[in-house]
This record gives sequence, structure tokens and C-alpha cells, in this order.
Amino acid sequence: MDDAPGAGGLPYLAMELLDGHPLADLIDEEPQLPASWVAAIGAQTAAGLTASLNSSTHHTT
Repeated sequence: MDDAPGAGGLPYLAMELLDGHPLADLIDEEPQLPASWVAAIGAQTAAGLTASLNSSTHHTT
């Protein structure tokens, strides 16, 4: 956490960009993903959104 002047005095968290495989590429390669993959991706997305909402985190790019 940091509260540098560029953040308007508000704390912010800068995170490193991680290497990974974009979901769009996966869908291009496997247009019909197995149901278990879709369920896992959905669960991970929901968990991330829930954690973000519960911590009052705001995402900017």
C-alpha cells in the first residue's frame, strides 16, 4: 500500500502484471470448453469479484 501524491492522498496498491494465457485465446483454441472448465473459470471470477467488493477495492487501468 502507498499513499503517494499521485493518488490524491488515497492509499493504493500497485500490482505486477503476471504472465498467463488469455481466456480469449483459450476460447479460440477450444470453442466448446468442457463444462468443468467453465465452472472453474466462473468460480474463480466470482471469488475474485467477491473479494474485491468485500475489501472496497477499486480497479483502474
